[in-house]
Amino acid sequence: MPSNYRDSQAAWLCLHRPIQPVAILEDLSVVIFGRPSHQLNSKTAWLELLTKAQAISWPESPANDRSKISWSNWEQDIRVAVQKWLQK
Repeated sequence: MPSNYRDSQAAWLCLHRPIQPVAILEDLSVVIFGRPSHQLNSKTAWLELLTKAQAISWPESPANDRSKISWSNWEQDIRVAVQKWLQK
């Protein structure tokens, strides 16, 4: 996002908005946001999930329990990589 981006206060009034990403790097020219998620390695499993899903709920989300994140230092690793790239 541009460095002057700010989330609007009105956005916080939306009770059903998704979990918001965190700013992992704020530079003079850019703000990088991210949040942990997961990956399904099977397209078949993904399509099956989509056909059966009736709502969005993820109690085991890494946002709720950071110990479930397999890449525990993802924020720092991405921040360092982007800072190196910006210095080029």
